[in-house]
Amino acid sequence: MALAACAPSSSLGGGTSTGGSSADTFKVGVLAPMTGFVSAIGKDLQQGWDLYWKQKGTKIGHFTIDTVLEDDASSADTALTKAARLVKEEKVDVVVGPVLANQALAVGDYLDRQGVANLAQSSADDVTQRKESPLVLRTGAMAGSQTTFPGGKWAYDKGFRTAATLCVDYAFGWESCGGFVSAFTSAGGKVTQQLWYPGDATDLSTYVTQLASQKVDMVFVGTAGGTDSSNFLRSASDFGLLKTPILTNCCTLDQAILQDVGDIALGIRSVSYYAEGATVRRPS
Repeated sequence: MALAACAPSSSLGGGTSTGGSSADTFKVGVLAPMTGFVSAIGKDLQQGWDLYWKQKGTKIGHFTIDTVLEDDASSADTALTKAARLVKEEKVDVVVGPVLANQALAVGDYLDRQGVANLAQSSADDVTQRKESPLVLRTGAMAGSQTTFPGGKWAYDKGFRTAATLCVDYAFGWESCGGFVSAFTSAGGKVTQQLWYPGDATDLSTYVTQLASQKVDMVFVGTAGGTDSSNFLRSASDFGLLKTPILTNCCTLDQAILQDVGDIALGIRSVSYYAEGATVRRPS
């Protein structure tokens, strides 16, 4: 069921949904994972969207912004179904989201064929690379391999020569892992083992114990930023993996995850384009 705002002051700014844009209404469909294994990210997306319209008002020029939120349930199939509903039933002018890489690839392709603009919140590489479309603009993230690639070079420059990897088994995890592995091996490093876990896995202890038994200089981990991140960090603490240097992608140490696991994360490094609360120092 779509959650449509009923008044400018209600959640997800905009007027009452009428099933299609009028001459003075610009209708936005928002695809967000409000449930499922990355629901924390979906709630952040919703809160950010709400805050902007609360601060700025829902009137832009002669248009009133009308928003319809759909829960994509952290699922690629659900995201595609909900995108079709937004286009065919709600007749939205633009779709914001989804978040997950496998969702974005499917939804972006569908919206391109429907002639509907998409402001993608995903890091899927091909959204702006091999399958780019003039109707799809990445506004919410970097590309999946963008930060992990320099992470691989950093690891080699720090003296690490062997590594094992653990990444979530869908597009974002492949890209996060691929960026690290590509740069690390190109520099001369060797990856001895690669493990993959399903995004909805609730217990990562078997993967962590395998990593802990590896005789490697370091471990690279690429999580999705949901419950899998906290599960990995707690398992790493419980099964002795924290004795090995760990480098992660952005999401493993997102602010919400740090608040959840506390001091367990101390000493773990991550590569990202953004850190909440970071102070930017400019050259004098």
